[in-house]
Amino acid sequence: MLRLPSFTTRPQERFGLRLLGVFMACAVLPILIFSALTYVSTREQLRGDTILSLQRDAKTASMAILERLSIGTSQLRSLRPATANDVSLELSTGFREIVWGSLHIDEDLTSAEIGHLRSGAALVRLGSTQESRGVAVSLLIEDQLVTGVFDLEFLFAPNRVAEGESYWVSDRLGNLILGVFQTPEGSMDRMKIEPLGLSKPREPFDMDVALGGGVGVVWPLFLRRPFGANEIYVGVSRSEESILRPLEDFSMIFFATFALTLLSSVMVAIRQIRVRVGPLESLAVTTAEIARGDLTARSRVKSGDEFELLGESIDAMARRLEIGFKSVEQLRTIAESLKSWVEIPRRRALRV
Repeated sequence: MLRLPSFTTRPQERFGLRLLGVFMACAVLPILIFSALTYVSTREQLRGDTILSLQRDAKTASMAILERLSIGTSQLRSLRPATANDVSLELSTGFREIVWGSLHIDEDLTSAEIGHLRSGAALVRLGSTQESRGVAVSLLIEDQLVTGVFDLEFLFAPNRVAEGESYWVSDRLGNLILGVFQTPEGSMDRMKIEPLGLSKPREPFDMDVALGGGVGVVWPLFLRRPFGANEIYVGVSRSEESILRPLEDFSMIFFATFALTLLSSVMVAIRQIRVRVGPLESLAVTTAEIARGDLTARSRVKSGDEFELLGESIDAMARRLEIGFKSVEQLRTIAESLKSWVEIPRRRALRV
């Protein structure tokens, strides 16, 4: 069994550890690099999909506001001065209130706005004070000025704000008209913020961490030609946590699969290394016995590869050495016998 390297580690064990190291470098490291690249690519893909979704949502919200203004204008056009005292019209048209007046005594109108009304177009104005928070839509009907006032929440509120998303409407100076923001703690709260994304409308930008981070998109809604008003900007954003939420389940499954694959690969690699290192251990033992003088030692490696060929060569060498040493022993025996035969006559001569 493979063990951690130490000063007393046998050569074949060190060789097995080197093979395991080569396997880790050639197999595991590429898997780790590929996994990291896949994770980063998936994050970027999620961010890209989020940006496209936010652009679509911001545009849809802008078109919804324009549609409500157009419907309200059409409803105002259907009114007549004779219905000025009909309170039920406010409920049926969606306006908070409907006011009839004279164009000449409305001191809030500029000459440009009066000209716009005289052309037969509708005029949209935002309330400038906290008490008058609303959107006024004015028309000239039979030389009478009729003004319907929308609540901000009715006109600008989104159809829905999903968890982790924020929504706001601002003017061209960045003043917040309406906003619903998702805080990092997960509660919905209205906050006053600095201008967001007005420098590059329709382009994604990074949200402040205080607003949950993530990415946002601002979509312009131009009101000058149809309603004689300055453009407004509709913004939507999604927090970083919300963007990466689909990656959480994927990450758990991905990393669990990767861990199991890595563990299985390492176990198979260790088993294969042990199988390959086994013949090397047998050869090391055999050569050590031959070095100690046991020329009858044989490796008997049957691995079917180069280790078996090496074992056969070592066994053949050992057999030749054994035969050579036996021949030397036989010659030594013969020499001893001849020496004894020569010594016998010489000893006899010495005695005489």
